[in-house]
Amino acid sequence: MNNRGVAWIWISCLIAIALFSIMWFVLSQVAFAVIDAVAANFPGDYQWVITIARNVLQWFPIMMIFGLLLWAYVRSQRPQDVSYPYYVEG
Repeated sequence: MNNRGVAWIWISCLIAIALFSIMWFVLSQVAFAVIDAVAANFPGDYQWVITIARNVLQWFPIMMIFGLLLWAYVRSQRPQDVSYPYYVEG
């Protein structure tokens, strides 16, 4: 893969992270408002469900950004395609 292809991979990764951050900022406020409304009417014995939901939503952006960076790194390290014909005896 040439340098231009690698640059486009990293640019698309950074654009995806930026768009995800903007969407997460807006949607997380709604999600946590819903969780808070549900938690107010939830029985005390099942508050662990609310805690797990809140933890998952808090850690999701870190996992998503890590996954995007890992994808970009792996994608940019792929070997070049073979562009010449080769002969296999057999």
